[in-house]
Amino acid sequence: MNSFAIIKTPLADESCLTLCEDDYYEVWNYFSDIVKRRVWRALPAGIETPASPPKYFHPDIIISSSNELHTYNTDVRGRLDDVKENALPLFCNMLGKQINKESITLYPSSTQAILSILISKKQKGVRNIIFEAPCYFGGIYQAVFLEMKIHILLTSQDEQYEAGVDSIARLNSVDAPYVLMLTEPKFGIGTRRSIPRLKELLERLPANSTVIIDEAPDLSWGPRKEYWDALSVYKGDLYRIRGLTKGLALNGVKISILHHSEEVKSALSSTHDTISGSLDAYSLQYLRKIAVAMEEYSDMARSAVNAVKKNHMLLQSLITNRSIKLSKIEAGYFGLIKIDLGEDGDFQPKRWAFLRFAKEGRLPLVTGESLYVPCDLRHEWVRINYFLPESEIIETAMALNEIVTRYQEEFYTKLS
Repeated sequence: MNSFAIIKTPLADESCLTLCEDDYYEVWNYFSDIVKRRVWRALPAGIETPASPPKYFHPDIIISSSNELHTYNTDVRGRLDDVKENALPLFCNMLGKQINKESITLYPSSTQAILSILISKKQKGVRNIIFEAPCYFGGIYQAVFLEMKIHILLTSQDEQYEAGVDSIARLNSVDAPYVLMLTEPKFGIGTRRSIPRLKELLERLPANSTVIIDEAPDLSWGPRKEYWDALSVYKGDLYRIRGLTKGLALNGVKISILHHSEEVKSALSSTHDTISGSLDAYSLQYLRKIAVAMEEYSDMARSAVNAVKKNHMLLQSLITNRSIKLSKIEAGYFGLIKIDLGEDGDFQPKRWAFLRFAKEGRLPLVTGESLYVPCDLRHEWVRINYFLPESEIIETAMALNEIVTRYQEEFYTKLS
């Protein structure tokens, strides 16, 4: 494991939470034969199966001239001002407030937007970054490559996995200036942040800090006055990242929207050409089309939210083993399933026994360790994609009931 510094909220400290190693590739390789032969019973994480909401916007995309293919479409030196001007009403509805085009920078992906921010901050001498766990692995890998000092802030399920004002002293034990990386909704879980709690936190952070809020999968639409009021109390540099279609699982459209103060535009532009590259012609055309079809976009968003809620309720209704609990889902389309492995015995043998039964049940899993979910050495977390077809949701529930029951009867009872 990389040597990350660990910070804990008071509740995480009381719960004796720890950080388990991100072993995504080891776990996925464990299931790789099932995936390669395509003999899975279900794929809860939706990695190899189409997973998307029931309603799409499919505009006819026509490349009308060779200039569209020749042009280098990076959002620097005003190159995309006309695109952003036309799409401004769309961006305002997505971000929940009237904004101007100078406070928007377009990137091919949220990951590239994060990297651009981190490079610009390191160039200004920022060396420390704090990730509120659970968190996005991509940002952590980027900070590793940039040789930043990485701090993982462990949070508790009892506080909805979000830090509050009671964690300020612990956050400020990190040498300022620092970057604090937050997610909305909570990464991999799908719960909304408490706005009063967020406001209290932002109000107390040092003015020379930087906050990045990764909102990539969010589908909120229209005015969000309370959220903006909370953000407005923060005195440092604030960045919000929103995927154009990430929340709809339409990953072939590669545009992310970075909202920032106008003052940081030049610093971002200095790294943009180096790390971002050109937006592709198809994605720009999609943006142009959807900017004049906002009703279709909002319909897609509503359809997606309803599909997620429906599948969450379906999965919940089919879970019969009491050791299986679902996280609530309020936004985004990924959630977590909590598996109680029992209080007796060491965690890793129990965990791998559970994964062995999952493999025998042909149910490849993505586990919470790869999402940096704080670990209590008793529970395993499993990722679930709620855009899966209904048949996959049903098979996931049936398989998990059987696998956890087998684990309990054939492995765990022998520990006591």
